[in-house]
Amino acid sequence: MRKFRLACFDLDGTLIDSPRSIWQLVHEKLGTDNEARKKVMKDFYEGRISYREWAEHDIMIWKKSGLRREKLMEIISSLKVMPGARETLAELKRKGIKLAVISGSLKDVLDYFFPETFDYV
Repeated sequence: MRKFRLACFDLDGTLIDSPRSIWQLVHEKLGTDNEARKKVMKDFYEGRISYREWAEHDIMIWKKSGLRREKLMEIISSLKVMPGARETLAELKRKGIKLAVISGSLKDVLDYFFPETFDYV
């Protein structure tokens, strides 16, 4: 009998080699208002808004900054997979271990780099 049946991973900084989240990277590439972003982040961490409201606010900023799917995919494609991540995931799958991602990242990142790899997202 296997000791483990499920392996869970984060995405940004774990499977994707990036010192910051994809959310932050998109904001940086678009040159959005850093102070407005910090205020909304503070509102979330102090319990004044939900995570969903925080995400919707960021997406609204992106849209106002002119973000289109093509630009988002350009940003995503500039990322790199963490060395050894693909091999690790393949070996776990080979051993019959289910794979899950628990992350606040964008599903587009997961779909771009690891299509149909994970059993649970």
